[in-house]
Amino acid sequence: MTAIAFNIPAEIRSIVAGLERFLRAEVFARHEKHADLLDDPRRRYAAAGRYAPDVIDLIREVRMAAAAGYFNLCVPASLGQLTRGDLAL
Repeated sequence: MTAIAFNIPAEIRSIVAGLERFLRAEVFARHEKHADLLDDPRRRYAAAGRYAPDVIDLIREVRMAAAAGYFNLCVPASLGQLTRGDLAL
């Protein structure tokens, strides 16, 4: 039993485990590699206040790597790859 008073289905636990692996491999690794850019607001943002082109490239890389559908877990099937509802949040 979990702290939320019901058992989380195995399918959802599997998705969460995959998401954790994705975050470590794709997001955290990129942040560590590019910490000098991402941790410095003067480099992270361009003069107009938007993300700098290098930051936009990193965001794009992460989104492209998210082919498993982690950006759209809870949207209807007609709009995304995975439909898991609010429980997957």
